[in-house]
Amino acid sequence: MLDGEIEVGYQHVQQDLGLDESFAAVRARAKPVALSGAMNLLQISGFYFPWTGEANYNRLQPGCSVPFVVAHEKAHQRCITSEDEANFFGFLACVRSDDPYVRYSGYLFAQRQLLNELFEVDPEAAKELLAKRLPGVQRDVNDLRAYWQQFEQGVAGEVGKASEAVNDAYLKTNGVKGGVQSYRMSAKLLIVYARKAGTLVWTPE
Repeated sequence: MLDGEIEVGYQHVQQDLGLDESFAAVRARAKPVALSGAMNLLQISGFYFPWTGEANYNRLQPGCSVPFVVAHEKAHQRCITSEDEANFFGFLACVRSDDPYVRYSGYLFAQRQLLNELFEVDPEAAKELLAKRLPGVQRDVNDLRAYWQQFEQGVAGEVGKASEAVNDAYLKTNGVKGGVQSYRMSAKLLIVYARKAGTLVWTPE
């Protein structure tokens, strides 16, 4: 099952990084939200409920993003509070999973985030890399973009903006200085990790 494959990934991460053994302990299963249609309007892919320790995810979003979203929320179950670090550990858990579907979701997240950052500083280099993207991967990216864009117009768009503002205020109130922008900051963590490890790509034995 998806949840179990991600938990295996976290067990590998704990061993790889020499973290406390409690980091590898299995957490409660992530829950697909019944009212995911409402999450669509709010433009939310997942959320962590701290009072119950529950990781929740939007069951209607494109499948290519589900494993990473679940892994991100399960990082919060491990007391990773900042969004950039939850992204980072979610990525590591995905790519250290034994399941290729889960690994793909993690790498897709990282590729999109790093390309977006590269476009900010070197658009030509980003375009060259983008041209090398496999057609199937580009199809998934297009599907993801189209899926969320449909909720950015009209009343749904206004609801989404309000949701983002509330989330931004919530994060800042809880000590996350960057607010919703902190989700993007994980790109820096990915780069630092890649430089230290020599790569972001992990190949199963």
